[in-house]
Amino acid sequence: QAGLRRLVDDIFKYDMGRFRGYCEAEDSWSKIVAFLDERDKAGWKMLGVLFGSEEAAKNAFLNEREALRAMEGSQEAFNSEFFAPLLTK
Repeated sequence: QAGLRRLVDDIFKYDMGRFRGYCEAEDSWSKIVAFLDERDKAGWKMLGVLFGSEEAAKNAFLNEREALRAMEGSQEAFNSEFFAPLLTK
């Protein structure tokens, strides 16, 4: 998990398009890339929201608005197109 966090945060600066390109270049990650690409890359969008929410939550103690944004990001992730097929059953 720390390695993944380092890639997304430090290397790709939350640019999920660049991170996706990195993952796509790894043969062993081809299935997960294809899975996250489904429904107009909804999985990548959801990951971006989750990583952003985590970053906002880390800083929440500094500012009440940051805490609210972290909660909103979590709700946005749950409402993501990525989860839509699970929620319509």
